[in-house]
Amino acid sequence: MVVRSPARYDETREIPGETMHVKSRHRSEPPARPPLTRPAESTDPADTREVAADHHHRHLVAKVTLGGLAALSACTGLAAVAAPSTPPPAQAVTTVTHAAVPSSVQKEMGDIHGILQVNPDHEPAQEAGTLYAVYPNQNGAADILATRNGTTPTGNNIPSNAVKDNRVVIMTEGIGDQVPSYAHDSHQFFQSNQNSWDVNLGQPLIGIHEGTSTHVYQDVLRVAKDYVDTKTVENGGHVSMSSVDQNDPAVQTAYNVYKQQLDQGHDMLLIPHSGGGPEDALALNMLSQSSPHYKTLIGEHVRILSLAGAAAPGDYVDAGVHSNNIYYVATSHDPIGLFGEHYVDPTQPGS
Repeated sequence: MVVRSPARYDETREIPGETMHVKSRHRSEPPARPPLTRPAESTDPADTREVAADHHHRHLVAKVTLGGLAALSACTGLAAVAAPSTPPPAQAVTTVTHAAVPSSVQKEMGDIHGILQVNPDHEPAQEAGTLYAVYPNQNGAADILATRNGTTPTGNNIPSNAVKDNRVVIMTEGIGDQVPSYAHDSHQFFQSNQNSWDVNLGQPLIGIHEGTSTHVYQDVLRVAKDYVDTKTVENGGHVSMSSVDQNDPAVQTAYNVYKQQLDQGHDMLLIPHSGGGPEDALALNMLSQSSPHYKTLIGEHVRILSLAGAAAPGDYVDAGVHSNNIYYVATSHDPIGLFGEHYVDPTQPGS
């Protein structure tokens, strides 16, 4: 497991079966990558039955599980976001708490669906961009707040009971699965204490649904365009919201909701997962480009906990997020997570 905070990279902690690193985006020479070993697989028949019964959820479960582990051990302060007038000092990892990851989850670390296969969870296009809330006392049920194109930059789609200590927690989903699946898993890992690796944030979680196309490659192409559009904006180019919405309605939902919350002075803990990384990065960079005022507000009110997001920490820095407010979590077996480690300079695409 690898945890990266752009604040610093000179902390290394060994835990059984894993190596944890915290490192900076701004560095003259990266640290050497330690040798990695794949976790041992269980021969327990119960694990085999669990694998067969829940195959299409485990890619999400593996990454969210490890995200929870890292958040618990290294990012405790993220659950109490404040809006400082100046950037807070960099946080150093001083202790690491290790909890055993189930063998069924270990086995599926890095599992990627065949890109050409029909997605069993495909759904109508109008489901993309759905905004929903998951409350701690509803056992993972999703409360739909807005459907596609149901948000506006000047409205308010977040109910007051989803705001705690002036903070809103918002997760942008990855590729695959439907709202009920994400709501259930988000509740399990961020609102309960059912397992030793759960992290209870102690408040409602807002979700932005990416949507699931008929074929996985369609979702991959959608997220790839989000990434290219992000680089265009970072390089000073213009991308219209109409073209963004036509490609990925979740980006428009994120843009509108983030602007609403910043206008109200709320702090935001954003949790992009997998393909949700480029969606978050694009929405924030477009908002930052719209006015220096919003770039300042993003720096004052936004923290990122990226769960193997396909956008680099530097993409959030470009939008105005302070580097010591960004945490990147990924397993070493996940190609999406490995891709998200590397910032591509928009002025030097080959970098």
